[in-house]
Amino acid sequence: MRKRAAKILIALAVLACVGVALGLWLGRKPTYKGKTASAWFRISYESRQANKTVTTLPMPTGPMLVEVPGDPDPEALAALRALGTNAVSYLVATIRRSDSRFDRIYWRAVGLVPSWLQWLVPKPVPKSWLATEAAAILPELGPAARSSIPALVASLRSGNPLLNHAARDALGRIRPRFDELAPCLGELARQGDCATVCALIHDLHLRDSATVPLLCEALRTTDRQARRTALMLLEQQGPNAARAVPLLVTTLQDPDSEVRYLTARTLGEIGTIACPALEALKRACDDTNVMVQNASRRAIGKIAPGEDHPASSDEAPFARP
Repeated sequence: MRKRAAKILIALAVLACVGVALGLWLGRKPTYKGKTASAWFRISYESRQANKTVTTLPMPTGPMLVEVPGDPDPEALAALRALGTNAVSYLVATIRRSDSRFDRIYWRAVGLVPSWLQWLVPKPVPKSWLATEAAAILPELGPAARSSIPALVASLRSGNPLLNHAARDALGRIRPRFDELAPCLGELARQGDCATVCALIHDLHLRDSATVPLLCEALRTTDRQARRTALMLLEQQGPNAARAVPLLVTTLQDPDSEVRYLTARTLGEIGTIACPALEALKRACDDTNVMVQNASRRAIGKIAPGEDHPASSDEAPFARP
């Protein structure tokens, strides 16, 4: 009997110590009006879910019908802004969480429970939903949200289309400078995800000449769409893309006719600095694709206005086929 009582007392003492430690740990968390960032975030989430609407979002796989949350609770939003970097740190941690295998199994099992018993089953909010909500709320926190840029860029590789959309929208609203994005874009390029690099440069309207090496990296990828996007972005750079000329000479021989066409256009926009590409452009005037032929002739005219070149199909409508 005494041994049993001793064991009970030891167990109670351990629980008391754990409770005190937990209380001290929670007490160190910054609060606003007595609530932590996680509590205010949950209030904001519940408020937005209560006022959600249904709309169609464009996704890479096609249009998707989704529920769009409403506006956040004003008091919760003011609290998260007041908590500043502490709130941002919590939201970044939320973005980085993902549903575990156990979570997915649990939700599948919940779906098998009869409807009349559903009220007995705990239904925690999926971490992927909270991550999407965290990405959506971050731009509302003002300048403090700039520290979340690396996490938002990394989340574009999460495989969650809703989080991907929310992160892209958040980055567009935060409007990061290229120097803030450069390390993230470099890491994406090293991982071989040049399509995301090009998409970010396009979506965020980055026109810094420092993007040229990243776009050149995209030209070396096997992703045809990434090569096309990179060329369109290089064309917009004009003479600032001069360092890409040696690589553009190579892409004039790309198997994809659209890539060859865009390459010729890009060289034309670079202008006289693209003189090293003249011989390759002259050869491209005999390309099997008429659009590549005409683009190459126009490019030669811009790079070397006095240079002789074969007449285009427009200039010689009665030429022998």
